[in-house]
Amino acid sequence: MWSSWNVRSPPAPSAQSRWARLPPVLRHRQFPMRCSTRWASILIRCPSRRKRCSGLFRKRRADMQIREYQKPATLDEAYALLVKGKTNRILGGCTFLKRTNVKIGTAIDLSACGLDYIRETEEAVMIGAYTSLRDIETSAVILENFGPALREVLEHLIGVQLRNVITIGAHVASRFGFSDIIPTLLAMNASLRFYRGGVKSLWAYMNEDAPERDILVEIVLPKEGRRTKVQMMRLSYNDYSIFCLAASRVKENWIIAAGVFPGRAKLAEKTMSEMRDTPVTRGRAAELARRITAEYRFGTNYRGTAEYRRTLCEVFARRAIEELADEDSCKM
Repeated sequence: MWSSWNVRSPPAPSAQSRWARLPPVLRHRQFPMRCSTRWASILIRCPSRRKRCSGLFRKRRADMQIREYQKPATLDEAYALLVKGKTNRILGGCTFLKRTNVKIGTAIDLSACGLDYIRETEEAVMIGAYTSLRDIETSAVILENFGPALREVLEHLIGVQLRNVITIGAHVASRFGFSDIIPTLLAMNASLRFYRGGVKSLWAYMNEDAPERDILVEIVLPKEGRRTKVQMMRLSYNDYSIFCLAASRVKENWIIAAGVFPGRAKLAEKTMSEMRDTPVTRGRAAELARRITAEYRFGTNYRGTAEYRRTLCEVFARRAIEELADEDSCKM
């Protein structure tokens, strides 16, 4: 009788000898979670099958390689190392980097450069690129100046342990297509400060085809009195969204940003222009939501279909506009 066992846990004593005989590729952690020792033994006896299986899993295995590690004390040193070689990379929290098979010449750790901060001035709040998502989530300064929108996005992501590791700079600089954070920052009219390139809007950075090799120093959130609402749909509580839409306004200046199409976050620029020219009321929310949805192109993946995301977008846009319009009418 052949029993099944979990590859991630030590095998049963009766299967110990067969486990030891498995090729290394079959003992790898990405081997299917449940299999039979009988099937594995067939692979061992049959060289042709073993060769095909070995090649298959070798392609799927993530083997990140770092040739050299450097921890500069200043941004000047860090930038000099970055431009020294094409394969040199800036390290962030490394939560996603370790799952890739990228080959890095020199890995540059900025943890000694003092970029983990949240500072407030009269005009803006600056968030250092090495600030963890957990620090942003629990920041009283951000909550007081911008409301709970950013906290509502962050408190759902994975778990506290990973939010203590993931850095905001690496997340934004990578322009992840599955990000809930980037649409929210777009709606908050965020800007990015680079070591060499200076200040540019987040929207301009998202539109660049091939961003210049540079170091993201901080994210700047202007104090405009902007009110922000975020709408998200998740498969589970601690997960990234299937679709995310963020809307904000200050007087008649509206920003509508959406992400996870799947793809990079985008602004609904045509509809935003119309909303600035004419007053927005609750009665116009459904019409504006349809126009916003028409500006985006949606895709299908294993998390959701394009039609489902299109429906979510229209509903979320209508809800966000209604909430912001109601708040304005209450103040009047």
